[in-house]
Amino acid sequence: MSGSEKPATVNGNTITWKAGWFNETTWTLTPQKDGTTALVTSKSGLGVNGTATFSRAQSETAAAPPSPLSVTSPPSNPPANLPVAKPVHGQPGYVYNPFDSSPKPGVFDVRSTAHGATMRDPVSGKLFIVP
Repeated sequence: MSGSEKPATVNGNTITWKAGWFNETTWTLTPQKDGTTALVTSKSGLGVNGTATFSRAQSETAAAPPSPLSVTSPPSNPPANLPVAKPVHGQPGYVYNPFDSSPKPGVFDVRSTAHGATMRDPVSGKLFIVP
């Protein structure tokens, strides 16, 4: 509300900060063990309290995956059973994660990766080929 920067305190995985005109609201953000959600709470001396769960979502325009990808040299004869990632239309150098079947699958930045290189999806651990 005040529009200025506020210091935050980190205790383990929990981040706490104060907000409001008189720093009357304490906010906490605690990542959950599933690695994709965080619990956010607010407590105010004015009685305005709340709790919400935030979920990580990866957009189509993400520049990079949340964890680093493993890249190997282009094989002379890549295994025939590896899927080839599909390019993102209108975004050269980006491909869809071939193992993500969600309506908005994750996107990998492969601009610095050679065509035909084998990459490892950091979530599933499965290999795929860069087109």
